[in-house]
Amino acid sequence: MAVEVEIQWQGTNDQKAVASTVYALLTARARFFADDAPIRQSLAHLLDFFEKQHPVELQTKEKNYEALIEKSLTLNEHVFAKEQGENGVVFVTTKRGTPPNVDAVDLTAHSFRTRLFEGAHEPNQEELKAIRGVAREMPDIIMAYPETIHPVFPVDIPDAFEPDEEPVLADSAERVVAEEQPEAAPVDRRVRIGNAVVDLSGDANAIAQEHAGAFKELLGAYLDEDFRFVRFGEQYYVEDRLERLSKGQLRDIKDFINERGEPLADEELISDALRRPLQGADYSLWRFTINYRLGRERKDFRFVGTAQDRRWVTTSLPPVAQSFRKPSEIAQDYRYLTDPELADGDPVTPASGADASGRLQIRHVLTWYESENGVLPVTPATQLMMPDPLLDDQPVVVLRIQDPQNYATHTAELRLGVGNRGTHIAGLEELFQSTLVPGAIFSLVQGANSNEYTIEYERQSAAQESRLLQWDERRERWFFGPVVYECPVDPSYLLSEERIGELSGRKRASDAERKRPDYLLQQAFELVGERGTDGSLTALVDDLTPVMNIDRPFSRAYVESIVESGQYPKFTLEDPTIGLAAYRA
Repeated sequence: MAVEVEIQWQGTNDQKAVASTVYALLTARARFFADDAPIRQSLAHLLDFFEKQHPVELQTKEKNYEALIEKSLTLNEHVFAKEQGENGVVFVTTKRGTPPNVDAVDLTAHSFRTRLFEGAHEPNQEELKAIRGVAREMPDIIMAYPETIHPVFPVDIPDAFEPDEEPVLADSAERVVAEEQPEAAPVDRRVRIGNAVVDLSGDANAIAQEHAGAFKELLGAYLDEDFRFVRFGEQYYVEDRLERLSKGQLRDIKDFINERGEPLADEELISDALRRPLQGADYSLWRFTINYRLGRERKDFRFVGTAQDRRWVTTSLPPVAQSFRKPSEIAQDYRYLTDPELADGDPVTPASGADASGRLQIRHVLTWYESENGVLPVTPATQLMMPDPLLDDQPVVVLRIQDPQNYATHTAELRLGVGNRGTHIAGLEELFQSTLVPGAIFSLVQGANSNEYTIEYERQSAAQESRLLQWDERRERWFFGPVVYECPVDPSYLLSEERIGELSGRKRASDAERKRPDYLLQQAFELVGERGTDGSLTALVDDLTPVMNIDRPFSRAYVESIVESGQYPKFTLEDPTIGLAAYRA
C-alpha cells in the first residue's frame, strides 16, 4: 500500500506549484518503487516537460523556466536532494517525501536475485529421494528390467551347491522354499478418443493412419478452446502473428472483386488487390490472413470456395446467372430432394477413360424446368460427386464446368439446401440453351479438382430438327418453334408438337396452381393421356413425368407417390408393373 504523505511546500505560490507538480510526476513514474527507494530525474528532462506541457499556470510570467524549476526544488530541500550527474543537475526524492538516505538503504535487499536464492542450499541424498518420489534405494538391476520381466535379486551361491538343493534367497539368513512367480497381467493400453477406442500398443504409424479422424477431432476441439489460436476451415494459426488489414485494404479488395464481377481466388486478391508477391517467404501467412480477415467481414464478403480452391465474392455481387425463377423459389421447388424415397435420381458410376481413375460420373436427361432455369438437382447419389463446403455456415460453393466440345468454361453455383430447401446446381442457362435441348442425354464427370466438372455427350453425325416447346415472354403464351440440335435425346422427354401440341397458345400455371401437385398432374393427363370409354384418362408415369417438369421439378418416384397417395382419390395406379396410372374426374 502506498504511503500518503502531507508535505509543507516552501516558496512563493508559483514555486510551490512547480515543486508539488514535480513531486507528483516523479512518484507517478515510480509507482512500483519501494517507499525509500531513490527517484531521480534530471533538470533537463524536467525543463523539457514544462516547456511542452505547461502543467502549471504561473501567476507571474516567468521567462526562465530552468531557473524557476531549480530554485523551487532547491527551496524544498526537505523533499528534494540535488546531485551533480554526468548529464547535469539531477534531483532526487522518495515516495516518503524526503531525500533518500543512501547509507541506510540496502539497494539489493528487495531485488529478484536476492529473493530467488534466499534460503537456497544444496539438497542432500534424502531430499533428492523425496523429490524424485523414491522412498528407498533399489538395486540397479531391478531398475534396468522392463515391467514385463520379473525382477531378479542377486544372491550369493554357496561353494558346495548341489543341483537338487533348494535355492537360497538373499532376503534373510533363513532358508525358504521358492514359490513360482505368477505371470504379470498384461497392461491394458486402450484409450477412448471421442467415439473411437485406440490401442496404443500397436505400431504408431498404423495407429495414426487408422484413427487420424479421431486425433484430428480431439486436437481441433482443444485448439478451438484456446483463445490464442484462430481457425479458418481446418487450418489454425496464432492470432498475434497474423497481419492486420486496414479499412483501405478491405475497400480495395471489395472494389477489385466488383470490377471483375466474378468469384476470385485468394491468390488473385493477394497479388493483384494487395500487391503482395506470391513467391515471398510470408505467402502462407498472408494467405491465411486474407481468408481469416475476410471471413470476419460478413457484411461485405462471402466465401464460396473449397479447401483447394478458396474463392470470395462480395455481398453486392449478383448471382452467377439470372434464372427464370427466383433462387428462393427454385430452392423451394427442390424441397422434395430432402426425402430420400422421392429423390430417385440417376445412378453414379465410375468415369471411363485412361485419365479418369477414381472419378465419378452421372448420366442425366435434361428436363424443361432445368433447361429454362439452368439448374440441376443434387440427389443423395449425386451428392457423392459434389465438393464439401469448407465452412460450417457456407451456403454456396462455386463450380467450374467445362464444355470441351464448344471450348467453353462456365461458372456455376452449388447451392446447399438448408431446412426444407433442396440442394441444386444453378447458373447453367447459357450452357443448356446454347448446346443442349430439353430431353438431351449427357454426362456430368468429375474433374481434377473437387469443384471442377465436365459436360460430355455424343455429338450426332447429322443434325436433327423438331418443333419443340418454347415460351413467348412478350405475349406470355406457349408456342412451338423449330429447333436444330446435334445432341442425343430421350424421346419421352422431348416436348415436341406431336406429343403436347394442345399446349400451344396457353398461359403458364399461376403461382397458386404451381403449388398444387394434383393440378399439374391433372394437366399432364389431359396432354398425354388416352381417354377411355368411361371418360377416364390413362397414361404411363414415364410419360407424365416430363410434362409435369415444365412448371416444377418432379422425379418419377415423386409423381408415382402422388398417384398412389390417398390424398388425391381421383388418381389411381392401375398397373404397378408398367407404371400405368389413371385419372377420373
